[in-house]
Amino acid sequence: MAFSLACLGASADSTVVFEVKTADDQKKEFDIRNVDYIDFQGDVMYIHYADGTEGIDIASIEEMVFNTITGIEEVRDFTLPGDIQISVDRGILSAALPGQMLTLRIFDMQGHAVDMASAESELTYNLADLPKGLYIIMVNDKAIKYIR
Repeated sequence: MAFSLACLGASADSTVVFEVKTADDQKKEFDIRNVDYIDFQGDVMYIHYADGTEGIDIASIEEMVFNTITGIEEVRDFTLPGDIQISVDRGILSAALPGQMLTLRIFDMQGHAVDMASAESELTYNLADLPKGLYIIMVNDKAIKYIR
């Protein structure tokens, strides 16, 4: 079953919400400012946020909606589970996982694949070439949000 990603504009005073709608018409909302990362394990998408982790069966997802788009220039350095080191500095994404293959996939909010790259142990990608907007960036099976 396919799902779509949608991105809607919002006023400055609105809540920043990431909403997941499932096939049984249930809605789950997350304050996207508290979402640390999203990863995929088998048929489950896990949303890791400040207060815990929520697992959602991928086959049940009908739509994911982000109600706002903002712009930022830099993202802090962080480590995802699995020891993948990721940093973004001046629009350059760097990822490292010693001795293992890294695969980078970039998706826009319509769910379209924007680009893909692979490298052994270390990978570098120029995110500054992307049009302004919100992206889901996957490095191996880990996902992060990126706002350009």
